[in-house]
Amino acid sequence: MGNDYYVTNEHLVHPDGSVQASGEIFGYYVITRQYYNRYGLPVMHTETNLQDADRAPQWLRKEWINLHRLKLDGVPILSFTWYSLTDQVDWDTALRENAGRVNPLGLYDLDPRRSWQAGRHRGSHLLSGFCRSPSHHRNYTGG
Repeated sequence: MGNDYYVTNEHLVHPDGSVQASGEIFGYYVITRQYYNRYGLPVMHTETNLQDADRAPQWLRKEWINLHRLKLDGVPILSFTWYSLTDQVDWDTALRENAGRVNPLGLYDLDPRRSWQAGRHRGSHLLSGFCRSPSHHRNYTGG
Protein backbone atom coordinates (compact mmCIF):
# COMPACT_ATOMS: atom_id res chain seq x y z
CA MET A 1 0.00 0.00 0.00
CA GLY A 2 1.44 3.36 -0.96
CA ASN A 3 0.53 6.64 0.62
CA ASP A 4 1.76 10.17 0.04
CA TYR A 5 2.04 12.53 2.97
CA TYR A 6 2.20 16.32 2.83
CA VAL A 7 1.43 18.98 5.40
CA THR A 8 -1.69 19.69 3.30
CA ASN A 9 -3.13 16.15 3.62
CA GLU A 10 -5.06 16.57 6.84
CA HIS A 11 -8.34 18.49 7.01
CA LEU A 12 -10.96 19.31 9.62
CA VAL A 13 -14.59 18.55 8.80
CA HIS A 14 -16.85 20.95 10.70
CA PRO A 15 -20.35 20.03 11.98
CA ASP A 16 -21.90 21.97 9.09
CA GLY A 17 -19.96 19.80 6.61
CA SER A 18 -17.49 22.47 5.58
CA VAL A 19 -13.86 21.41 5.26
CA GLN A 20 -10.76 23.34 6.32
CA ALA A 21 -7.07 22.55 5.91
CA SER A 22 -5.69 21.75 9.36
CA GLY A 23 -1.96 21.34 8.86
CA GLU A 24 -0.38 18.35 10.51
CA ILE A 25 -2.47 17.06 13.43
CA PHE A 26 -1.94 13.29 13.49
CA GLY A 27 1.01 12.99 11.12
CA TYR A 28 2.32 10.21 8.95
CA TYR A 29 2.84 7.66 11.73
CA VAL A 30 -0.71 7.72 13.11
CA ILE A 31 -2.44 7.77 9.73
CA THR A 32 -0.25 5.06 8.21
CA ARG A 33 -0.60 2.87 11.30
CA GLN A 34 -4.39 3.12 10.93
CA TYR A 35 -4.13 2.12 7.24
CA TYR A 36 -1.89 -0.82 8.13
CA ASN A 37 -4.23 -1.98 10.90
CA ARG A 38 -7.17 -1.81 8.47
CA TYR A 39 -5.60 -3.40 5.37
CA GLY A 40 -2.64 -5.40 6.71
CA LEU A 41 -0.51 -4.56 3.66
CA PRO A 42 3.18 -3.60 3.52
CA VAL A 43 3.73 0.16 3.30
CA MET A 44 5.45 2.41 0.79
CA HIS A 45 5.85 6.07 1.76
CA THR A 46 5.34 7.05 -1.86
CA GLU A 47 5.77 10.80 -1.87
CA THR A 48 6.58 13.68 0.46
CA ASN A 49 8.21 17.11 0.36
CA LEU A 50 7.82 20.60 1.72
CA GLN A 51 7.77 23.64 -0.54
CA ASP A 52 10.19 25.52 1.68
CA ALA A 53 13.89 24.88 1.05
CA ASP A 54 14.86 26.03 4.55
CA ARG A 55 12.39 23.71 6.35
CA ALA A 56 12.65 20.76 3.95
CA PRO A 57 15.55 19.03 5.77
CA GLN A 58 13.57 19.02 9.03
CA TRP A 59 10.49 17.67 7.20
CA LEU A 60 12.59 14.92 5.60
CA ARG A 61 14.07 13.97 8.97
CA LYS A 62 10.61 13.82 10.57
CA GLU A 63 9.12 11.68 7.79
CA TRP A 64 12.13 9.35 7.81
CA ILE A 65 11.94 8.89 11.58
CA ASN A 66 8.18 8.24 11.40
CA LEU A 67 8.81 5.55 8.80
CA HIS A 68 11.50 3.91 10.93
CA ARG A 69 9.25 4.04 13.99
CA LEU A 70 6.57 2.21 12.00
CA LYS A 71 9.13 -0.43 10.99
CA LEU A 72 10.30 -0.87 14.57
CA ASP A 73 6.67 -1.27 15.62
CA GLY A 74 6.22 -4.16 13.19
CA VAL A 75 4.81 -2.49 10.08
CA PRO A 76 6.53 -3.93 6.97
CA ILE A 77 8.12 -1.03 5.07
CA LEU A 78 8.95 -1.32 1.37
CA SER A 79 10.14 2.14 0.37
CA PHE A 80 10.44 5.87 0.96
CA THR A 81 10.28 8.50 -1.80
CA TRP A 82 11.34 12.13 -1.47
CA TYR A 83 9.62 13.93 -4.35
CA SER A 84 11.54 14.71 -6.20
CA LEU A 85 15.06 13.66 -7.04
CA THR A 86 15.66 16.89 -8.97
CA ASP A 87 14.25 20.38 -8.53
CA GLN A 88 10.87 21.05 -10.10
CA VAL A 89 10.05 23.69 -12.69
CA ASP A 90 6.86 25.71 -12.11
CA TRP A 91 5.71 23.42 -9.27
CA ASP A 92 4.76 26.56 -7.32
CA THR A 93 1.86 27.06 -9.77
CA ALA A 94 1.01 23.35 -10.15
CA LEU A 95 2.22 23.66 -13.76
CA ARG A 96 -0.61 26.10 -14.57
CA GLU A 97 1.95 28.67 -15.76
CA ASN A 98 4.89 28.11 -18.09
CA ALA A 99 7.17 30.58 -16.30
CA GLY A 100 10.30 28.44 -16.22
CA ARG A 101 10.82 29.03 -12.48
CA VAL A 102 13.09 26.50 -10.82
CA ASN A 103 11.65 25.50 -7.45
CA PRO A 104 14.45 24.19 -5.16
CA LEU A 105 12.68 21.04 -3.98
CA GLY A 106 14.90 18.21 -5.13
CA LEU A 107 17.96 16.51 -3.81
CA TYR A 108 19.74 17.68 -6.98
CA ASP A 109 19.87 21.24 -8.26
CA LEU A 110 18.50 22.21 -11.70
CA ASP A 111 19.43 25.88 -11.59
CA PRO A 112 21.90 26.31 -14.49
CA ARG A 113 23.63 29.15 -12.63
CA ARG A 114 24.87 26.69 -10.03
CA SER A 115 27.23 23.82 -10.58
CA TRP A 116 26.60 20.09 -10.32
CA GLN A 117 28.64 20.23 -7.12
CA ALA A 118 26.06 22.59 -5.60
CA GLY A 119 23.29 20.10 -6.37
CA ARG A 120 25.29 17.23 -4.95
CA HIS A 121 25.91 19.30 -1.82
CA ARG A 122 22.19 19.93 -1.33
CA GLY A 123 21.45 16.22 -1.65
CA SER A 124 24.23 15.42 0.80
CA HIS A 125 22.93 18.02 3.25
CA LEU A 126 19.37 16.70 3.10
CA LEU A 127 20.44 13.09 3.43
CA SER A 128 23.18 13.40 6.01
CA GLY A 129 22.31 11.21 8.94
CA PHE A 130 19.26 9.61 7.30
CA CYS A 131 20.84 6.61 5.59
CA ARG A 132 21.54 4.77 8.80
CA SER A 133 20.06 1.57 10.06
CA PRO A 134 16.68 1.65 11.82
CA SER A 135 18.46 1.04 15.11
CA HIS A 136 19.84 4.58 14.88
CA HIS A 137 16.29 5.86 15.58
CA ARG A 138 15.28 3.07 17.97
CA ASN A 139 15.01 5.34 21.02
CA TYR A 140 13.29 8.22 19.26
CA THR A 141 9.94 8.88 20.92
CA GLY A 142 8.97 12.10 19.19
CA GLY A 143 9.65 14.37 22.17
